[in-house]
Amino acid sequence: MHIRISRIITGHKRTVGRSGAPLFNHLVKFSDRVKTMRTGLLLCAVLLILHKTATACMPLPERFWEETPDRVKTNFDGAKFVVVAKVIKVVLKPAEILPGELELATFRVEHSYKGKLKPGSTFTVESGRTACARGVLDDTWQFSVPGKSPQGKPKYPKRWLIYYTPPVSFQNKPLGLPFEIQETPLSMPVSQATYDLDVLKQFSRQWAQ
Repeated sequence: MHIRISRIITGHKRTVGRSGAPLFNHLVKFSDRVKTMRTGLLLCAVLLILHKTATACMPLPERFWEETPDRVKTNFDGAKFVVVAKVIKVVLKPAEILPGELELATFRVEHSYKGKLKPGSTFTVESGRTACARGVLDDTWQFSVPGKSPQGKPKYPKRWLIYYTPPVSFQNKPLGLPFEIQETPLSMPVSQATYDLDVLKQFSRQWAQ
């Protein structure tokens, strides 16, 4: 007597005889292992992202803050565009992964040192996808006057020096962390960027060639 057994494997119906049962059971186990591997790989990817985020938030070594032309040139060479820009709009929305909010800050270019953006062009920076993001509204940048308590709404810097550095990509898919407003030399209020601006005014045309 020939007994027929039907099962579903990854969405496809298979019909086998009694002699094919061992092979069928092997395929079922293999399918389950593949699903388990996919879940494990996804978990590893999430943990890797979280590890990268935590590592990126460590204080930067002193060499990244050195007031030297070489440091400014390194930032310049790695950036897609380098501009002085003014904040013209800020929108907050719920974050997707980390607690808190995503900040979408729209800037209008005042001066361009590198890249295709011209004065009057606008661009948006989204901050909040990593734990080390600050955004333009963070208390880190709040103006304060010694000896006086803040009154009214907090005041934040409007003009920024931005070395916009997109993440490394492969086949049009970003592999690294996104560019955000952070406490780094790549995004500084103009009031804190005096040295960089002096160097850029002197060398940016030469470096851009």
